[in-house]
Amino acid sequence: MTAEGATTSPPTHRAEYGRRAARGMLLLTSAAVFTKGSGFLANLVLGWLLSKDDFGVFAIAISLSSVATSIQDGGATRLIRHPDEFARLGRAVSRVSLAVNLLAATAVLVMAPIAASIYQRPSLVWLLLIIGASLPLGNRPLMLKARLIADLRFGTLSRIDTTSTIFRNILAVTLAWAGFGAMSLALPTPIGLLLDWLLLHRAVGSGIPGEPLNRALFAELFRSMRWIALGLVAIAIAANGPPTIIGLFQPTAVVGVFFFGMQIALTPLMVFNAGLAQVLMPTLSRFRDDTRRQGLAFQRMLSVVSLASAPIAIGIVLLAPQLVQLLWHGRWNDAVPVIQATAATIPFRLVGPAGQAVMESRGRWGLRASLLVADAVGTLVVAAVGARLGGAAVIAACLACFRLVMSMVYGIGSGRLVGVGVVHILRCLVPPVLISGSVALVASLSIGRACAALSVLAQAAILAASYGVLVSGLLILFHPGRLRDAASVLGPVRAKTPAPQAERPADAGDATGTPLAGTDARAGTPQPDRPGADPGSGSSP
Repeated sequence: MTAEGATTSPPTHRAEYGRRAARGMLLLTSAAVFTKGSGFLANLVLGWLLSKDDFGVFAIAISLSSVATSIQDGGATRLIRHPDEFARLGRAVSRVSLAVNLLAATAVLVMAPIAASIYQRPSLVWLLLIIGASLPLGNRPLMLKARLIADLRFGTLSRIDTTSTIFRNILAVTLAWAGFGAMSLALPTPIGLLLDWLLLHRAVGSGIPGEPLNRALFAELFRSMRWIALGLVAIAIAANGPPTIIGLFQPTAVVGVFFFGMQIALTPLMVFNAGLAQVLMPTLSRFRDDTRRQGLAFQRMLSVVSLASAPIAIGIVLLAPQLVQLLWHGRWNDAVPVIQATAATIPFRLVGPAGQAVMESRGRWGLRASLLVADAVGTLVVAAVGARLGGAAVIAACLACFRLVMSMVYGIGSGRLVGVGVVHILRCLVPPVLISGSVALVASLSIGRACAALSVLAQAAILAASYGVLVSGLLILFHPGRLRDAASVLGPVRAKTPAPQAERPADAGDATGTPLAGTDARAGTPQPDRPGADPGSGSSP
């Protein structure tokens, strides 16, 4: 194929990228199941080893440092998601990223004694010192992960992130067992970053290509970075800001209950986010000039993740009382309403990262930043109102209602860019939620009451089995098309015209363009994955 032909890629070539996006998302999601599963097991053990105050003080530390950690690279790595962009801007972005990391670390270190005085928690000093010291350590791993994403090397990135996450979870449990308290939630971050650095160096080397940083190039980067950085700050505030506000009105133990409940409830969300945001944006960028195909990819992604997430989310709502009692024997029963209110909104929360990916691919950084700022401000206001009205359950209910509203705002804002209306978005999201919710309601009212005299384990088993069978049957009956679409994503790519060799990134997959197995592309997110960290990092709570 000629160079000109490569520029005007045929529909089959673009269809291959669309298929690769969906397959890559499910690939990352599958890998994230293992990493988030290990995180859930870690939280299960930590729920026994640590107190509500331990979780609460760590939540406040994460919340206070969220703005600094969110701009650890100034948002610059988001500008190098395409191989050509990385080859030209990589070195300059690395220099800017390191400078921003050092500034952010300094801000956290200065804030540490002030925060300890305000909240009357001396341990905040040490927690914030560890978090601040981690920022410069994360600069090189962040750049090397950005390189893997630009090359669509999802398999390599998956193996590294999976190894790192499991290592951090094991380390956190070990430290908690040794009596480190809240410090056991913070120390795995800097140690895990050193492991990331070693693994990434072995995978891609340490060299970063690109032009040297100069005044003209800095001005070019800054023009885009200002919007990206503003968006990252807004994401961090929306995701991690509530504990800071709640801590001003409620005891630290209430903050711990809210934080712990959000951790458990949002684990499925982060499983899908791991693939959705990181795969959709770079893939949409491949055919940014074709609005129609971007719109179809957007709808397809929402349809697939809704089909997968809705039964899980509503299942959590149904089984939360039994599971919490079974796992922690009443220790965290007051977190059940938080888990239920948060989990019920999971399918709709996915509109946020998907919509942001659309805006990024279209270069609408200003629109993205504006919506994120509105989201952040609204989240803090709603958290304050909830904290004044009641405890953790009331706060979670208020934030859940606000999240539903913001999901529609994201959907409308991003859908207009690619010709997708709010009705189409609701058609992608609502049917699986209605089916799952109806089954859960019937199961709770009939099966739940009939089994009330049984043990907690028996109740959970019967409810889970009944719910799973009924939901699966109804989805097969009423939405066979959605299931076929999801299955086709997992099937082999049969593009009649292969992609040009110049467009096929190394290690992106096999000869058909299939990504390598097992990934979790989190490069560019504000916080490395770790037990005890707010799972909302990188997305709204």
